[in-house]
Amino acid sequence: MKKPQIKFLLAASVFVLSLGTKVFAQSLWLDMNPLPSWNERKRAILQTKKISPAELKRCAVVVRQPTLPQDQLLTKMGWTLTGAAHVFGKTTVVTAAEAFDGMCRPLKYDTYVFVGDRVAGTLSPGQMDSRTDGSLVNVQMTGERNLTAEYVRYRASDALCCPYKTEAVTFVIKPNGTNFLLVPESKTESGLIENQAPNAAINLNNTIWRWQSSDSATGKTTVDKPENYQLEFKADGKIAVKADCNGGGGSYAIEGNNISFMRIFTTKIFCGEKSLDNRFLRGLESARSFRIEGNTLSIGSEGNNTTIKANQPVSNINNQANQPEKTAVSFINRVWKVNKSNGVAPGQIYVFISDGTLAMTSPNGKPAFGSWTYKDGNLTMVEEGIPYKVDILKLSKDEFNIKINDPGKGMEIEFVPATESEATR
Repeated sequence: MKKPQIKFLLAASVFVLSLGTKVFAQSLWLDMNPLPSWNERKRAILQTKKISPAELKRCAVVVRQPTLPQDQLLTKMGWTLTGAAHVFGKTTVVTAAEAFDGMCRPLKYDTYVFVGDRVAGTLSPGQMDSRTDGSLVNVQMTGERNLTAEYVRYRASDALCCPYKTEAVTFVIKPNGTNFLLVPESKTESGLIENQAPNAAINLNNTIWRWQSSDSATGKTTVDKPENYQLEFKADGKIAVKADCNGGGGSYAIEGNNISFMRIFTTKIFCGEKSLDNRFLRGLESARSFRIEGNTLSIGSEGNNTTIKANQPVSNINNQANQPEKTAVSFINRVWKVNKSNGVAPGQIYVFISDGTLAMTSPNGKPAFGSWTYKDGNLTMVEEGIPYKVDILKLSKDEFNIKINDPGKGMEIEFVPATESEATR
């Protein structure tokens, strides 16, 4: 029975093409009253061009492999699956895209609703692009014939990171002859972001947060070692990031309840198959909102309905054991490159991570790890289990010079800040 149904879908696509699918602009329909119904004309899977293998490899982390019969119907027509599938009884909701942007967010994507292996409709009258007005960001199934879809709304003045509100549309699936029809019924403002109590009054400056868990449509992720995933907010708008065995930085901006992280860079050490470093960094890169409740910072991510929850450690940046006495410049959580040394090859990368981890890597060598402490004005570095007293000869935002007092004549290292490309190679 499956082959005739597939042929029906393929044949129907010709009919839909002749009518045109983009009857309404991506967001225009959300402003109509009553809400329009488009699925009488759009219940077929259109043929599309497959994404190139190189692009699929680049964005492999957001691509979902086909596991359901409905997945197979889409992939046979050239679509690439993204995000989680939602299943309630015989109803299945699947999102598929034609392309990805530079951060692997879906472009030209659509969300299909199936009853069995038949298309009841889509959740938008036309294809959508992430970070644009009217793009779908969340689906919640409330029954086998009922679901709610959430869309972001932008004004012309809104930054791409920060839509000013979200709107939720309830859909119902109705019998339609021998098929089923997806119909939008009502709309509510599900997230009046600009009317929420502002977080701006809460000062994130000079605080450190450790990733505890994430909630998303695909389930919950609990972090076994929160101390390995750390986010530090600095007073100058910069951040320091620890992502497992990698360290780096970036910058952040806050406006009301909106937050965005820019130009995040880290070292690129392989931390193991079970590491969550890439997942942590992707969550930060797609962040769009935040809230603080007690000792928990929740960061909402765009496009995949993911919330990162982080707790503030007992000690923060102002009283950390490893934190040097208050100085205008700190060497901690910065990516330093060896410029000159009488014992270390130029180009090697050092990162003094705020939890006491010392990460070292070079363009042609394997990464190595040690530790460090700074107490009562004394810096100690531990490499291969051997502690070395270290004299800080010079420290500024552009230079960090040290002398490692080994049993021989001692080794001097002149560090300079690594460029973003050097830190991430």
